[in-house]
Amino acid sequence: MTDLPPPYGRPRGPSLARPELLAAFLSGADAGSAPDAHIEGAVLMSGHQPVAMRIVRAVLVRSAEMTEDADAVRAALCATLRQAGADLVEQDAPLANLVEIELVGRRADPWDLWAQDAQEGRAELARRALGDMPDAVGILEEDKARRQAQSEIDAALSEIEREL
Repeated sequence: MTDLPPPYGRPRGPSLARPELLAAFLSGADAGSAPDAHIEGAVLMSGHQPVAMRIVRAVLVRSAEMTEDADAVRAALCATLRQAGADLVEQDAPLANLVEIELVGRRADPWDLWAQDAQEGRAELARRALGDMPDAVGILEEDKARRQAQSEIDAALSEIEREL
């Protein structure tokens, strides 16, 4: 047996059906596998593609296009999150890429934030991404307001261009 992570080595932990693996991931398990997915620490993987990253009381779900198997795992995870009372809090969540760099070792994809409580989920993301930085939640809220304002400016400019 090799210590290499999948797809080159065998996944660590128990072999489970997909629903049990997703429940284990959301419950904090750091290992386990199903035929089309496995857990590596706080990351849910499908083959070599990260599908979701767990932060204490919230989950970041990758929103970029993936393989068919990974898309199926993502859809099942989102259904499991809804059943657990979580909602999509924010698409393309700011600061998610900092968590991606820490957990996956790269920055490449947009991530959606899911949580049972929106404010708590955003706060968890800020704490995970920014650590002990003072007023991390305030920085996150300022960034969100700045992005919203830019979106409104872009929409107004598009409307002006259509009228011309």
